[in-house]
Amino acid sequence: MSAFPQFDLARTPLTRGVTLLEASAGTGKTYAIAGIVARLMAVEGLPIGRIVVVTFTEAATAELRSRIRQRLREVLDELQRESSTDPATQAIRSSGVDLENAVRRLRLALAAFDEVAISTIHGFCQRALRDNAFEGDAPFDAEVVRDPFNALLDVATDFWRRHIDTGIPLVTAAIDGEAMQPADLARLLSRLASHPQLRILPEATIPLDVATRHLEIAYASALDAWRQDGATLHPLLRGSPSLKRDKKNALPVDLVDTHAAALERAASTGVIHSSVLEAMMDFASSRLVTLTKAKKPTPQHAFFDRCEAVSSARRSVIASLRQTWLDYARIEWPKLKVSRRMMTFDDLLERMYSALAGPRAEALQAVLRRNYAAALIDEFQDTDPLQYRIFQQVFAVATHWLMYIGDPKQSIYGFRGADLFTYLEAKSAALQAT
Repeated sequence: MSAFPQFDLARTPLTRGVTLLEASAGTGKTYAIAGIVARLMAVEGLPIGRIVVVTFTEAATAELRSRIRQRLREVLDELQRESSTDPATQAIRSSGVDLENAVRRLRLALAAFDEVAISTIHGFCQRALRDNAFEGDAPFDAEVVRDPFNALLDVATDFWRRHIDTGIPLVTAAIDGEAMQPADLARLLSRLASHPQLRILPEATIPLDVATRHLEIAYASALDAWRQDGATLHPLLRGSPSLKRDKKNALPVDLVDTHAAALERAASTGVIHSSVLEAMMDFASSRLVTLTKAKKPTPQHAFFDRCEAVSSARRSVIASLRQTWLDYARIEWPKLKVSRRMMTFDDLLERMYSALAGPRAEALQAVLRRNYAAALIDEFQDTDPLQYRIFQQVFAVATHWLMYIGDPKQSIYGFRGADLFTYLEAKSAALQAT
C-alpha cells in the first residue's frame, strides 16, 4: 500500500497495489477521481468496464457518473489540441503513451460508457452475488429491501406482546419512559445489524426472571419501609435545608409532595405504577447525594437505602430485558427474512464477506479480479470494517489498482456510520508501506 504526502493528478504515478488518498471536502475530490479514471483508460489501457467506482449513496453515484463522463470528454478534447492545461491530460501526454492510442481508448470508453460500474458498495455486492450465485451462495429469489424497519418493527411488536404486554406489571412500570417500546427495539436491532461490533451497556449479568425477582423483593421492602415511616420521611424530605430546590438537578418541594402521594397510594392500594418507581429513583441514597448542597449532610434513612436497591434492580431488569430482546431477535429476525424472501443491505455485505471467506472464495475472487482491474472507493471514511475487508480481500493484490479516497475528519465524527478505527487501520498500513 502506498500513500502520497501530496497527490498531484498531473504527476503522481498510479501504482498498482493499494493507495490511500486523503481529501477534504471542497478540494476537488470528484474531479481527481474522474481524472484518475481517464488516466487508467488512456495510459494503462483499461476498458471502461474493468474499472469499478464505489461510493456511499445513490445520489453520489449519479453525480460521479455524470462527472466522469464529462471529464472523459474534456480530456479527449484536450488531447486533440496541441496544448493542455488539464492535469489528467498532462499526465497522459507525459506518460509516453501513443496519443493516437490514448484518443482511441477514450473514444471507445465514451461509446461504451453504459458499461461503467459506478455504484454503492451494496450495489457492488448485490451485482457480484447475483452474477456469481454459485460462488457467492446467495438465494436466487430474495428481494433486497432498502429499508427493513417495518419488518424489524413486526418482530419487535411480536416480542412486546409475548414478553411485556402479558408480563409482570412491575416490569412494565420499570421500563416506562425508557427506550424500550417496539419502535425503540427495532431501531436498536437495526443499529446492531449495521455495527455488530457495538456493545450495549450496561450489559445484562443475570437472566430476566432473576432480575425481575430481585426487583420485586427490593420494591416490596422499600414500600414496606414507607408504610412504617412515610409520615416522618415526607416532612423530612420536604423541609430538609440540605437539598437543592431551585436548580436543574434539584428536588423541589412540589416534586417531594408528588412522590409522597404516589408512595401513599401504592402503600394503601397495592397498585403498581411507574410514578412509584420514579419516586423511589429520586429517593435512592446515591440520587440524594447528587441532590444535596455542597458541604451539607445528606439525609439518611433505611428507606433511602432500600430505594437504592430498587434503583439497582430496575437497571438490571432493563438490561436483562434488552438482552432477552436481542436473543429473541437473533432467532426470529432471520426466520422472518426467510419467510418473506427478503435480504437487507447488511445481509448483502455479510453474504459477500462470508463468500470471500468460504470454500469457493478463490473462485469468486478470481472472477471479480478478472472482471475488474481497478477499484476506486470514494468516501472511504464512511466504510466500516466489514466493507473494508471485502475490498481488501478482492482487490488488494499487486496486479490490481485499489484506491481509497476519503476525508479523515469526517470519520472522526462517524457520519453515516463511519468507523474511525477502520480508517486508521488503512492509514497505518499505508504509512508503513511508504
